Amino acid sequence: MEFIPFISSVFALPATAVNIQKLPKTFFYKSFDLLPSEKKMIEDPAILEQFEILSLINPRSANIPAVHTEEETYDEIIFLLVKTSSLHFESHKTRIAEVLHKYIPNHLMVVVYGDDKMLLSIAEKRINQNDNTKRIITQVYCTENINWPNPVTQHQLFLEKLAFHEANTFNLQQYYQYFIQCFSGLLLTESTGQFRLRSFERSKQDVAVMNQIQELNNQIIALQNQAKKQKQMYEMVTLNTMVAENRAAIKKLRDSLEN
Repeated sequence: MEFIPFISSVFALPATAVNIQKLPKTFFYKSFDLLPSEKKMIEDPAILEQFEILSLINPRSANIPAVHTEEETYDEIIFLLVKTSSLHFESHKTRIAEVLHKYIPNHLMVVVYGDDKMLLSIAEKRINQNDNTKRIITQVYCTENINWPNPVTQHQLFLEKLAFHEANTFNLQQYYQYFIQCFSGLLLTESTGQFRLRSFERSKQDVAVMNQIQELNNQIIALQNQAKKQKQMYEMVTLNTMVAENRAAIKKLRDSLEN
């Protein structure tokens, strides 16, 4: 199965909003002040084979009202597909998504894919008050690797919820926030073992908790590495106690995700 028909069936977007078109790499060179490393990555055909726009979801194409506030603007959501080689998929997938979120001011649904795996990514952005043509990213969401066209059960449940007819389409802001609920639900499977779709407010709380868990895990690794270098018993005991405290805090946070 070809990828575009597969991913089109996942999002099940209105026919009026589907407008598949190639996005030339020159668009990025001419439109944005890329870092040398970013430009090199985009230029390399072995890493990035092609960009394609799958859909532009806006009031005209999907009959969904736009939203403007002092902090955010939702005029148009772009569904952007990025084809990369299987050789470079694993090492560049997240970086590709982050670069696209960084420079394109619109809210994006980025899909980076190789021969048999894909990564989906969205990002929360707010308007840069010093330059309203730019955005400040407050949170990036990325899935783990998803097999295509035959995803595992928990990924299949996640993909089914991305369909347009499943979403909250009251306005473009709520439509994009619905995706955050879906991504949060998928992240929750790491702790709860099952995919659950929760309210937007609860989803944001869950993401904050999962970020705390990740930070505590990072601290545990750093403390363990530090303990290995210690020769003083007192210092080793102190560091190991801190590791135990972090693990207890992680358990408490994981338990809160179950409720």
